[in-house]
Amino acid sequence: MNTIPPLSPISFLGSATSKQGGTQQAGQVADVLGEIFKATVIEVKSNNQYLLDFGGNRLIASSPAQLTVGQHLQLQITNTQPNIEFKIVSNLLQSLVGKSLVLLGNSIDISSLVQTLQQSTTSSFSQLSSTSKDILNNFLPPEIAAIISGSRGGEFLGRLFNRLGLNLENLLSRGQKEQASLTLKTALLEISHLFKSDSDISAQSNKLLATLELYQLAQLQLNQEKLSILPLPLPFLEQGYLIFERDQDKLNKSDVEDSDRRFTLYLALTGLGNVTVEFYQNIENLYIRIKLETKNKAEFVAQFGEQLKTALSITNPVVLTFSDSALDPAAEIVRRLIPDGESILDTTI
Repeated sequence: MNTIPPLSPISFLGSATSKQGGTQQAGQVADVLGEIFKATVIEVKSNNQYLLDFGGNRLIASSPAQLTVGQHLQLQITNTQPNIEFKIVSNLLQSLVGKSLVLLGNSIDISSLVQTLQQSTTSSFSQLSSTSKDILNNFLPPEIAAIISGSRGGEFLGRLFNRLGLNLENLLSRGQKEQASLTLKTALLEISHLFKSDSDISAQSNKLLATLELYQLAQLQLNQEKLSILPLPLPFLEQGYLIFERDQDKLNKSDVEDSDRRFTLYLALTGLGNVTVEFYQNIENLYIRIKLETKNKAEFVAQFGEQLKTALSITNPVVLTFSDSALDPAAEIVRRLIPDGESILDTTI
């Protein structure tokens, strides 16, 4: 199966509806549902998978409908959980109306792929390069929970980000082939190439590649806002990523310790559901706002507020608040990919 070409700075999808009266509020996740986009089928893959072009962005999708290369689709977002789903609504494609397209890729969990590789009777884990085998076997250490909660948890997450390979194309463009070879994306590309005839392995590896490329697309959009996105492929999260400021002016200040900092966690947890955690730190205080899906869930988590304050290794006073306005992580990714006030619909006659 062919892989998706390397990403480059490209124009992004626009909202199919006009957002009058100012900037769209982050909490209006429902605005994402019902959005309509144009897409073109540019490659037919195996296992009912297709490579679609959304106004210059390329993403893999699956559909039971029989699509053909060059086919133009009009798609409407109908769901964001457990995957992002589109419904074909084009009047030109009456035979396809009502069938779903599922955008591949939300979480980054390689354990199933590794198990499939090790148990496959037609493919062998030993066929992989030693570098790729090491990446797959040691991507997350067994003691991951203890590492994340420890004093060097942030440092580990930084290394984890580099190992994902979201900057793979950038590394290759700078000639840093050795560093590029140590990434998960490189290992997945190798698997996709070596085992393209194995439907199970091919489907899993390409789904993971699609997930990584979705985050890359999000990062390209966030670059305009001087923000970065850090996926959190941790076993105790159903979904998770961090969005934080990347302001070079602040980083160059000699008094960087006094600079304000903002970052936000978007999580999905078993039992609690969606959780949004907003952090704001200035020279005086650390403000943490934890948002859950319902008031009852917010009240339940608030009972552990003092324990959380005690666990934080910070000298600044902590101001902790709770509310019931959590965002859907998948829907927020989509919102980030759609600049406000833009449209990819062709309204000319």
